[in-house]
Amino acid sequence: MITIGLVIRPDMPEAVSLAIKVLEWANWYFRQGECGNRAHDENGYREHEEVSFAIDASSLILIQEKDSQGILKILEERNFRIINVDRATIASVADPIISLGGDGTLISVAKYVKTKGHRLIGVNFGHLGFLTEIGPSELLAVIEKFFDGECYYDERILAQAQVKEGNQLVMVSQAVNEVLITKSIDCPLPSYEVQVSDGEEFQELMTIRADGVMVTTPTGSTAYSLAAGGSIIYPTLNVLMVTPLNPHSLAAKPIILPGHFKVKITEFNQKGGIYCVVDGQEKVNLRDRFEVVVSTFPQVLQLVSKKQYFDILKNKLNWALPNRNAR
Repeated sequence: MITIGLVIRPDMPEAVSLAIKVLEWANWYFRQGECGNRAHDENGYREHEEVSFAIDASSLILIQEKDSQGILKILEERNFRIINVDRATIASVADPIISLGGDGTLISVAKYVKTKGHRLIGVNFGHLGFLTEIGPSELLAVIEKFFDGECYYDERILAQAQVKEGNQLVMVSQAVNEVLITKSIDCPLPSYEVQVSDGEEFQELMTIRADGVMVTTPTGSTAYSLAAGGSIIYPTLNVLMVTPLNPHSLAAKPIILPGHFKVKITEFNQKGGIYCVVDGQEKVNLRDRFEVVVSTFPQVLQLVSKKQYFDILKNKLNWALPNRNAR
């Protein structure tokens, strides 16, 4: 069975319109129920499996409200299945997963990918996005290339955070960008101890007073970490970066570690108001005797890519543009 996942940013009407175009394209490309299960190409039709769409509840409601041509009904009449599931389920059953919105929309489903074979197509609608490389006008051609086996893919590592309070495990989560340990606005400046391990015992990396500490993937190096003074890391490398957030020190700088390292963060002299935030979307309050261990997740994330990373840096960040006064 072919299962296509659709995830839509709810406050973006143009994303909803594009989702309907994807459904209409599927109705053309997959001639299901007419000539058997066949897909259209320049040579006529070729056999394919049963086709389903996995769509989360909020995205499906948006499509239903704007579906003036009745494409959902047409698809159902032609034996396409429309499956209403949550984003975690989409990440486990769909390939490809089409994200219409921006980096945050893609992260909201990518963080649940547990196994290989669930490739993501991220569509950017003109905002600051590094994960979502595909423009709206390019999407239908990219999907067709996907099913014709002609797409390029980037493989990105994910980080995994395990949060403990004493001996109790209170959260396990995956991060596409970063795992952040930070304080609330009214919390006194905490003291953090950061330790690392390459498979042996943990050893001290730094002890600092700071607003927070983040552990960043290469993908996340152009996100929050960049604003905090972190380096830009090529996105397909297998490394982790530890970036202090507003440290009360001139010597506490970001450091890049091999991907097989584990990073453990604890805080002493805690007076409350400390949080672990994963990709800005998941947060847990850290209580006394907490321990956050960050490592690379065993499985990589596969993103459809145009292989234009340096162009993205230049266009989005004005990176490495020549000095106007240079001769």
